[in-house]
Amino acid sequence: MGGSVTFSNAVVVGTSPAVAYKPSEYASGKGARAFSTTIKVTNNSQEQYKPGSDVYTTASAGGRECDRIFDSAKGVESEPSTPVLPGRSVSWKAAWGCDAPAGSEIVLAAKADLVGDSAIFTGKLP
Repeated sequence: MGGSVTFSNAVVVGTSPAVAYKPSEYASGKGARAFSTTIKVTNNSQEQYKPGSDVYTTASAGGRECDRIFDSAKGVESEPSTPVLPGRSVSWKAAWGCDAPAGSEIVLAAKADLVGDSAIFTGKLP
């Protein structure tokens, strides 16, 4: 994982490399192994952008769907709801639990709007 994609609406979505994640005891989501990544959205459009309603991410590892983890104790929550002004960026941490062995290929799909195509990021499950 890592890298970025520019969508037709001039919004750029990027991810950091996947790192091992240990959920807190109060986290939602499950899986034998967990990973996290930082997602960054840069708004290069001329209008405000709402990541909380327009960004959608999913992940799989080893050919199996991963479960999104929400863990407020560690700052892993849903996408930000505050609009991003033109020319500005916002980042947040996201995590998934996967029932796949370490080293399995991760496929993370990200959309910058709910009707467009997905950007695909790949990496290895830590």
